[in-house]
Amino acid sequence: MFGIFILALNSCKDDTPTSLPYTPPDNSNQNLQIGAMKFDDQTSNKIVSTTSSSVSFSSSVPVTSGTVIIANPNSKIPKGMLRKVLSVSSDGKNISTRMASLDEAFKKGEVKFSILPSQLKKVVQEGVFEKTNSPNSKTYNLNYTIYDVDGNSATSDDQLKLTGQFKLDGSISGEVSFPPFKIISNFSFSNELDLNLVATGTLRYSTEKTLFIAGGTPVVVGGIILTPEVSFKFKPEVEIYGEAETGINDKITLNSSIIYYSGWNKNVELKNVFLAKPVEVSLNGKIKGTLIVELALYFYESIGPGVTLSPYLEMEADVHKSPWWSLYAGAEGNFVVNTRGIASVLSDYSTSLLDTKKLIAQADSAPVNKAPYGMIVVTPAVGITTETNVQFSNLSSVDDITPQSKLVGRWDFESDGLWDIDYSPLGLFSHKYSSLGTYTVKMEVKDEGGLTNVFTKTVNVSQASQNHNPVFDYSKFVPLNFSKDFDKVNQTVSWFASDPDGDPLTYDLSIGENISSPEIFSNLINPYFNFVSHFYPGKKIYWRVKAKDNKGGSMESSLYNFTVKSDGTDKMLILQPDSTEGEDAEVKYFRYDSGFESFQGVPDGDSIRIVCDIYNFGQSITKREALLKFNISQISQNSNIKSAKLNLWGFGVINYSSLIPKISLVKLTGSWNENTVTWTNKPSYVQLLEKELVYEGEPSWYEFDVTSTIQNWVNGETNYGFGLRTEENTVSAWIYSSDYPESSKRPILKIIYQ
Repeated sequence: MFGIFILALNSCKDDTPTSLPYTPPDNSNQNLQIGAMKFDDQTSNKIVSTTSSSVSFSSSVPVTSGTVIIANPNSKIPKGMLRKVLSVSSDGKNISTRMASLDEAFKKGEVKFSILPSQLKKVVQEGVFEKTNSPNSKTYNLNYTIYDVDGNSATSDDQLKLTGQFKLDGSISGEVSFPPFKIISNFSFSNELDLNLVATGTLRYSTEKTLFIAGGTPVVVGGIILTPEVSFKFKPEVEIYGEAETGINDKITLNSSIIYYSGWNKNVELKNVFLAKPVEVSLNGKIKGTLIVELALYFYESIGPGVTLSPYLEMEADVHKSPWWSLYAGAEGNFVVNTRGIASVLSDYSTSLLDTKKLIAQADSAPVNKAPYGMIVVTPAVGITTETNVQFSNLSSVDDITPQSKLVGRWDFESDGLWDIDYSPLGLFSHKYSSLGTYTVKMEVKDEGGLTNVFTKTVNVSQASQNHNPVFDYSKFVPLNFSKDFDKVNQTVSWFASDPDGDPLTYDLSIGENISSPEIFSNLINPYFNFVSHFYPGKKIYWRVKAKDNKGGSMESSLYNFTVKSDGTDKMLILQPDSTEGEDAEVKYFRYDSGFESFQGVPDGDSIRIVCDIYNFGQSITKREALLKFNISQISQNSNIKSAKLNLWGFGVINYSSLIPKISLVKLTGSWNENTVTWTNKPSYVQLLEKELVYEGEPSWYEFDVTSTIQNWVNGETNYGFGLRTEENTVSAWIYSSDYPESSKRPILKIIYQ
């Protein structure tokens, strides 16, 4: 539960320093190891962007492989920088790196620190109000809508809300000195939590949401840059039908010390007191909310000592059990010393501080039958005319005792006081309006006990009008049809379309080297497309555009083509290995309701899947990850990689969480064999990027920009391949592997280099 946060930063591509809201600490007088280099401000301000494994500069910098870089904080590197250079590009503007430790940069050091909550920067963010009570104390008041089914804050019958406050009172202090290594970390905190969780409607939702991160101002201690940071996350696990409001008061007092001197020792004093708050519940299901508070001290960009406290509340309700609801409170706590940024010779240390769960309240009587809960869903929600066949649903209606299958409902669509459809089982109902106007649709739902409840929804019916299709002006297409040597400096293809009715337009672009199977880029907002990174010198490219208005009208352009100009120096490599040469596999983890676990690997499937399905909140879990690797050895070392794109066909997405699913592309950092890899021996990884996936009914191409990763591999970093994974619950996606029978759908890596 305790994570490392590395900031990815971008800035303007000039060398002009950017003003800071504080004065950067000065660590110029330091006893550096041989091979260590301290950047001056001019060099630091050349930084264009950073990741956890690379740094890019606006112009060449005088470093070589093995150099340890030390840099003070500025607007581009807020925590400063302590990195070891692994390789340098031929132009000296891009370097691959790893995080360095203090003993790699300095011959000796002594850091004594004491960090108070008042040193954290003020959080300015919607949903949180911060108050500094004293140097030792801060209070964070929370008011968040964690989840909203329809995205409309005005409709509160489909939301999950978190309110309350967290009081942080205490300090982090300690000492790091070397040689020899001595590490002392003291955490002294008294944390008070007042948490309320409100859920309404039919919700099935599980995620981990970062509420906010409060970073501190960097300070220099003994010539070392230290930065405190606290992050607040919230992890809801909800599956309810009805309404629930519950909460807890919790006070956690922690006094702990972790000491390293020829070995690790700990001393922990911890007290925890739970108090229940009144419970209002009319539901079946389960609701759990965990507030994750992570306090850490960074040595440059690497976390040193840190502690995580995770108080939570959990309520289970089932009207057929006795007691029919129970409320639990719990707390987990972990202490971690990440030694990566401190000492190259020490191993990380972690220990559990707290893991407790307590029943604090439960129902003392049988549930009383209440009127059923209902919701009206109208499709379409807007743009209804006298020609629209409107669909109404009451399938989200629930009752605390009567099963949903036994509920009945009736409808008044015309706002005339007459029931257009009498009591019938819940379902989908259609209605077409004959007159313009505003209607208040009424739906009454009834349970087996005879209790009823009425719900309404406003429907606006407007005049249907004739829609005209968009039109193209081919004189404004760039490049013109049959253009030769289209220079990549122009960067884009563009077109011009207008709508006779003045409706806004979006575009579907089909473009590629093959007329019959082009790449398709859907719902483009702007009438142009950057093609430089997709197509290669000397190739003929075919393209056409489909313009669409927001009323269903569309027009497809003629098929155009152009030839990309070659500058004579670019080389192109397209890798699409088959089952003989391809290296890809799927690793799987299953945990069944019985507790039985299974760890597997699948080397030769036609597809490889990416899954994270967690049911019953921990009882049944399925996880799958994909691994794949390309052989790029034919590219000479230190070649300049101008573009590298990984294209994968597939990603039919099953997603039950109502979120846009995200798939993470990672860089693997250890060896593996497709015939022997399983969940238990899969390699570790470094996160590269995330991509949102939209289920369109059929698979399609998805593209990942891996230029910097391929550049690092060509510069000498070991190529262990890529991985695909997800942390989001109830996401199921797949890609076609190198074993897929249709060769055109296998994974492709396209590289342009010099």
